[in-house]
Amino acid sequence: MEIALSVFNTQTKELVWARTYNSETVRSRYQKLAVDFSQVEKGRGGDEYEPEYRFMFGAGGAAIPNVAGSREDSQMLNVQVRATERFDNRKSEFGLLLSALKTASSTVKKYPTEGGATATPAATTSKKATPVPFSTALALFGTYGHIFLGAVESYNEVRQGVHVGIGAMGASGYLAPVARAGWDVFMGRRFSTSFAFDYIGPSSILVGTETVKTKGGAGLDAILSFNY
Repeated sequence: MEIALSVFNTQTKELVWARTYNSETVRSRYQKLAVDFSQVEKGRGGDEYEPEYRFMFGAGGAAIPNVAGSREDSQMLNVQVRATERFDNRKSEFGLLLSALKTASSTVKKYPTEGGATATPAATTSKKATPVPFSTALALFGTYGHIFLGAVESYNEVRQGVHVGIGAMGASGYLAPVARAGWDVFMGRRFSTSFAFDYIGPSSILVGTETVKTKGGAGLDAILSFNY
């Protein structure tokens, strides 16, 4: 499609201003700017609203409080999936975030050794039941995010945003409320990095016939994601 505009001076009959617009030229301009033309295209076929979704598949590390154990039991591998619907001209999004956590100590085996004496296990001095740290856990959040964009989103620029979420984290015999607040850095179209602060609320677990309270606490995670 082309449109040509001309402005004449009616008194002198002179051409004052002229400009021709080509739709293909407009599209190529946005392509050079790494902008989806769908962000600025006004007319679309159909009468129904078409939602826009974002799916993020990521992996990284986390330091999350465990119910028991040493510091190594709080160092975890984290696989994360975030599914949201975008609105407010692509600036806001709302949806679900799922984190699958596994302690690093349960995935890394002891390094093999040669010779030497075999360690003798320490004698048990008490028969009182004690909680065992969990090795795997799942956390599910309802999440809201906001990206700091202008009128359009250019993939040539580094975009930054924030997200918050609230939900629950569960393991075998354990369930606790959890909240998170994070910072997202989007680079290009397909990849992003997220840094988040997590807070695990206090809860309780059943150890034998006794109910034991867990303290909870603060944690951190860092995720590298592929955006689809």
